[in-house]
Amino acid sequence: MLAVISSQFDWDWLAADEHFRQAVELDPNSATAFQWWAESLCFRRLFDRCQEYLREALALDPLSPILTLAQGLPARFSGDTEAARRTFEAVLRTHPSFAFAEYQLGLIASQDRDWDRAIAHLERALPAMGPILGGSPLGYAYARAGRTTDALRLRHDIEQLSAHRYVPPLAFAGIAMGFGDHDLALSWLERAATVHDDFLASVAVNHHFDDLHGDPRFDALLARVGLPTR
Repeated sequence: MLAVISSQFDWDWLAADEHFRQAVELDPNSATAFQWWAESLCFRRLFDRCQEYLREALALDPLSPILTLAQGLPARFSGDTEAARRTFEAVLRTHPSFAFAEYQLGLIASQDRDWDRAIAHLERALPAMGPILGGSPLGYAYARAGRTTDALRLRHDIEQLSAHRYVPPLAFAGIAMGFGDHDLALSWLERAATVHDDFLASVAVNHHFDDLHGDPRFDALLARVGLPTR
């Protein structure tokens, strides 16, 4: 947990690596420690080490659906959508009710700009994933597909939810990117940085923000979070 706090809240990635190292030394059989360490490496685009530690995690818990699915994350984050799709589809065949596999397939389809397929997967995942984690990518896909009314409805639902509970600013930033409103998206990303929103840790590999790479404002944000630019 100290590693998670160091990486996702403090953006002190070196401290996070040290805490993760100590965690796996204390319990070499902790699949979760290897998994979370791997994900933090993926966020920094260290895909080879990420894949190595994900394999370590799966070897410790080979029947875990989440760890089997996680094997496809380095491919998704690095842009190899075909390899990621094969992994996620295999998981869904074995676990047909696993909503997170539907969700990941939706993200892959969105990354490939296959909006109809993305929407179909994300709509099936939405009841289990919830309006924040599932609604923002779906709103993005709706907006990109020209389904403006559906995108605005989802954004309204998330806005209503924010009156009663914390909603990560990236949820709104993602939908803004769907509408092509880069200035609004960057405003939400700045708010995320101000509150140290933990979702910001993955922003460098989040395909919803691909169009911002190279924008000096976005690159400055990545540097602030300690993440690499492309």
